Amino acid sequence: MNIVKNFPNLVLDLDDVLLHEPSKEITKQHEFFSKKSFLVKDSYNHNYIVPAYLAEFLKFATNRFNIAFFSSGDGQRNISVVQDIWQKVFNTNKPESIQVLCRKHLTNAEHIKELQPYDGWDWYGNQKKDISKIGELHNTILVDDDKSWVLKGQESNLLKVSHFSGYLFQSILENYGNKDASTRIVEKSLTDKHEADYLLAYYKLVYITGLLDIANQHTTSIVNGLHAIQFEEDQPQFSDRIKDLQYYKRGYSVLSECSNGPLPELFPEIEKHFKS
Repeated sequence: MNIVKNFPNLVLDLDDVLLHEPSKEITKQHEFFSKKSFLVKDSYNHNYIVPAYLAEFLKFATNRFNIAFFSSGDGQRNISVVQDIWQKVFNTNKPESIQVLCRKHLTNAEHIKELQPYDGWDWYGNQKKDISKIGELHNTILVDDDKSWVLKGQESNLLKVSHFSGYLFQSILENYGNKDASTRIVEKSLTDKHEADYLLAYYKLVYITGLLDIANQHTTSIVNGLHAIQFEEDQPQFSDRIKDLQYYKRGYSVLSECSNGPLPELFPEIEKHFKS
């Protein structure tokens, strides 16, 4: 897999984006989610839960983007977990052309106001991920759950997603014993702030796919398209769209097309909201 010049660059964070609930033990929640997809492991023998449709998402992404990974973990661990993902999704080793950046590639921004976006506390961070190390900014997107990693001048390049809690997600579903009750709580949760984050965050890759597909229709660049979606026209303030079902519907359709058929049913009571 080689770098394709006219492809946008998609930089994926690992922890809390693709990897969740690290544990050396296989807990009940790890067992629960392993039956839905698979677990991945790093070189320190931590097991991770992954979001819904990771395999389908990576097959989509590698056909449309130059993929890279940027996580604050150490290099050995980052490479090992990406390698395990690649083996489980593609049944081959990670291509050498795919960059995996780590802690040593972070930019020190402690007490350096010029490197901090805006004045808000949620954008402040002592360490930053400078994605210009991967590609030109007009053509490079960082997917992360934490705005504090963003370097000043790269706010428009962020596609923000929510953290997924496997334990809470499992508890919500298991607390409603029959199908009718489960359907009602899911429908309520999709409009209820308290629980919607947990339910939708498991499907963050569907959301990302939909957002990227729409942003890529922009007349100038995918980054400008992303900016148009995530920033209000009358005020320069970022706002994620994680609860907007139109992006899940778009993403679900795109992933289904890339998979040449229906996606696997994981939690049908939720997935029915994504089907057009």
